[in-house]
Amino acid sequence: MSKFRKLNKLLFPLLLIALVFASAGSALAFDDLAGNPAKEAIEQLKQEGVVSGIDARSFKPNDAMTNAQAVHLIVKGMNLNLHAIKFVKQPLASDYFTNVPNDAWYAESFIVAQLNSLPLPEDIDPNKPISRELFAGLLYHALLKTGDYAFIELFVNVKDGDEVSEGHMESIQKLLIAKIAKLDENGIFYPQKAITRGDAAAMLHAAMLFVNEHSVKQPNDETVTVTDEKVNEEVTKYTLSWGIKPNPGYRLTIDGIQFIGDEAVISYSLHLPEEGHSYIQVLTEAKASTYVSSAYHVTIKKSN
Repeated sequence: MSKFRKLNKLLFPLLLIALVFASAGSALAFDDLAGNPAKEAIEQLKQEGVVSGIDARSFKPNDAMTNAQAVHLIVKGMNLNLHAIKFVKQPLASDYFTNVPNDAWYAESFIVAQLNSLPLPEDIDPNKPISRELFAGLLYHALLKTGDYAFIELFVNVKDGDEVSEGHMESIQKLLIAKIAKLDENGIFYPQKAITRGDAAAMLHAAMLFVNEHSVKQPNDETVTVTDEKVNEEVTKYTLSWGIKPNPGYRLTIDGIQFIGDEAVISYSLHLPEEGHSYIQVLTEAKASTYVSSAYHVTIKKSN
């Protein structure tokens, strides 16, 4: 059998898997967002893969968000990671928190948050609702990890500022100045009240827009990251990302896979917005995915 036919024999079932997953992953709108002011933000975050619902069709925007949901949301939405940290041993949630099980679905997000200096109490209960002031504090510190920003020297009058716990006012003020957080029509923030899932999503989306608009980035930045997700014992899904872009005109495409021994080299191309074409100004992650046999070691390279 020729090498070409061997590759076809390998790639054909992977192509079928890719088609099945692409179909299953098609975005479905949540059914419970009508009339909610955070509807557009939630739908955008879902489209970008940042949020998921309570189930496939429900987001429950008026429900209180838990500490676990909030930490996971912020870590994912602000793209926090541990890439710059080298470890002598694998970090565990129990190294830092008394109530976060090491095998919990949110454990990794708590580790990432802790090692990115987000102010999480050691005894935080992941299942309890998160207050608006704590969510603001976590989001603000996550924002600072994405770049250096200049904030206007201004103090916003918060009518219930006397209810803000010590150490949280700066975060709230900075988010208000940046228009990431909002007061109600009476100038009240409700710092001790549990934040709703809808309000949390709206604040995160506003923070992501702020980062995109104010970050100092090189126009020719071509940094591409790759993440892997095990599908089963035989197949791994690889996602290449060029990061969050200001409109859908920025695209990343996978051009092909070259198999050399036990190595699979994924080739990709980066595409800038077409000149003269009008694009809707909405944050979009420029990314593409493919599936490779788990028997291969994967590397990526930009196509010539």
